[in-house]
Amino acid sequence: MRVLITGGNSRVAQAIAHDRVARGDTVVLTAASAVSLETLRETCRHDALDASCLLFDLRNPDAPSPGLDEALRSAEGLVLNAATPVLTRRRFHEIPAEAVSAAIDADVKGNLSLLRRALPGMVERRFGRIVFVSSVSVAMGTARYGAYCLTKSALEALMRNLAVEYGGHNVLSNTLRLGLVKTPRTESFWSRERYARAASALVPQGRLGDVDAIPEAVQPLLSARQYINGSVVTVAGGLPLLNTLALPGSGEP
Repeated sequence: MRVLITGGNSRVAQAIAHDRVARGDTVVLTAASAVSLETLRETCRHDALDASCLLFDLRNPDAPSPGLDEALRSAEGLVLNAATPVLTRRRFHEIPAEAVSAAIDADVKGNLSLLRRALPGMVERRFGRIVFVSSVSVAMGTARYGAYCLTKSALEALMRNLAVEYGGHNVLSNTLRLGLVKTPRTESFWSRERYARAASALVPQGRLGDVDAIPEAVQPLLSARQYINGSVVTVAGGLPLLNTLALPGSGEP
């Protein structure tokens, strides 16, 4: 299978890529800038990851990128993992309007550009697997992440519509919701012992997640034999369910 994974410098993308290469897939990873593209290529060399690396910036989706259009036309699997970082955590009314607009332009419209270029080839071949990497925050709600949850929710809704519109062409669209997974992007949270202990206690499985769990969940969504379409697969240790026994005064013996 030919699989394109966006946000290639993230630990999530690289874990999925290693797994897909091991399964015999041809993998393309994207990076958002010339500098991050070179970093990605160096990472692939260092980690012996046999993947092609191309330029794609959600904030400038129509910028020239040699090889990207062809990679999208030929992609059988598309993993929409890239997302712009949350640079400021504020209550929604305190987030500058231009910051909200920028998030919508990048994280929604940028992904729409990819889908518009990838879907025609999938329809023509009568085979496609689309996986959108979302967050359990969409189901739970999360303070100070209004714009982030807004864009994730919009794309989750689109995945359901794509499932209906393209399912008859054997192009299946699903969402992967991640919970509290330990990655460099979330390190400012889980590296604090007090936060990690409190958060782990609320997760029904009793711990924060590891990146290595994610490819296990992606595999059935990319499989040629699957019968999953328009669904949400949650990799969050039981969230959004909460282990309320961990709360003070819960009566746990």
